Amino acid sequence: DIQAEARFQLLEKVANISYAPVLSSHEHRLALNHAGVWSVSLFTTVSGLYRASVWLGDGISPQESNEEFITTVLPSDTHAPSCELHSDHDAVCTASKPCDFVLQPKDRFGNKGTEPGDNFQAKLATQERREHLLLYEGSIEYDTLNTNYRIRFIATRSGEYRVMTTRYETHVSGSLGRLRVMPGAPEATSSTAHGFGLLGAVVGHAVGSSCDLQSPYVVAS
Repeated sequence: DIQAEARFQLLEKVANISYAPVLSSHEHRLALNHAGVWSVSLFTTVSGLYRASVWLGDGISPQESNEEFITTVLPSDTHAPSCELHSDHDAVCTASKPCDFVLQPKDRFGNKGTEPGDNFQAKLATQERREHLLLYEGSIEYDTLNTNYRIRFIATRSGEYRVMTTRYETHVSGSLGRLRVMPGAPEATSSTAHGFGLLGAVVGHAVGSSCDLQSPYVVAS
């Protein structure tokens, strides 16, 4: 009475040239069909490259068969709450200049996504006045090398913002974080001067004038 046993090892890339087994929890099932063919089903929550082998024997001294093979387990569907949004600018940007974020897609088991095609939305929102909500749409591009998404905002008004990143209206981890947009550098063509001192002056008398320095979009003071 021949018995069969399947063994799976998760492989991890080492030095970009070889793979080594790592620990992984998984389940598998062996079934013998009516034609006498063994079928193996693998159930795991860890994506990656697996080496599978089948052992045959009498239950006392099983021998590995020649049917060893490599199989790839892909991540499950993207799960918005598991995705991670982060930046390297300490949540402070400058008006009219690019402000970048990195979005790492993940499935519900924490496996990183490896393919583009997810539908994310990214916006900056601030409540300038009680009745006026200011929004900026973010551009989203897939980074093939790092298998993540790059989000870029260019806000033209300074202020306190919320970064909203969602997938089908569900926020990712790190969404709704605060972002401060600082005023840009002032420019002469955008600034204004006013006061009696601009009209003329009398010797021995103090005169005054003032200048409002502005960037092309926002008041810089």
